[in-house]
Amino acid sequence: MAGVKNLMHDLQHNGGLPSSVDKRKFKVGENLGLSKGSVVFKNEVQELIQYAPQTEKVYTRPLLISPPQVNKFYAMDLAPEKSLVQFVTKMGVQLFTISWRNPDAEHRDWDISTYVKALDEAVDAACEITGSPDISLWGACSGGMTAATYVGWLAATGQKKVANIVSPVCTLNPEQAMDTALGLFITDESVAATKLAVKTKGVVDDAQLAKVFAWMRPNDLIWNYWVNNYLLGNDPPSLRRSLLEC
Repeated sequence: MAGVKNLMHDLQHNGGLPSSVDKRKFKVGENLGLSKGSVVFKNEVQELIQYAPQTEKVYTRPLLISPPQVNKFYAMDLAPEKSLVQFVTKMGVQLFTISWRNPDAEHRDWDISTYVKALDEAVDAACEITGSPDISLWGACSGGMTAATYVGWLAATGQKKVANIVSPVCTLNPEQAMDTALGLFITDESVAATKLAVKTKGVVDDAQLAKVFAWMRPNDLIWNYWVNNYLLGNDPPSLRRSLLEC
């Protein structure tokens, strides 16, 4: 019976995918995103968070994190033992991160230039606050694509605001993406269907994105939880426990 209840819950609330984590056990500010910080700048597209230093002295040049637009800023600040924010601030680096706004249909005209402009404003704010002439930039996944576009624009306009850039989990060459698991989903038909869905809804559906990423690693992200949640009738695992065990 427990397995059937889990299945019915996922059909109603998780787009038919087996839940990979028990979301009921987590709340931002209580056991997620615990690093101390405050919003120091915001506009229509983002809020910029500055984290409190954990060392007596800090480096002049700050680090700005551009997280993926499809994730939350606290993806970089989960359990304290598995927090990029905690690691960086303990190294004496002044740290800022962007919290992107959740767009809806009214923002259907936003494009890459919208996010690049917002990133530029965040960089200016970080430089003004710290007194540094430039920053280090860290951009992951779609946040990395935004960062790469941004530094390309800086180079084209002769501006020197970014001293260095790191882009983990970020595909910048579309031709190389065709040789990956993601390339299996990139067909003329799938691209046309995605564009039609975006034109109709105004935004990319988060459930559809989740399904694409899950089916890239079906053994780990689908069948593993199918057995655990439905066949064995267990609750989805705790994210915190999973992080500590990995």
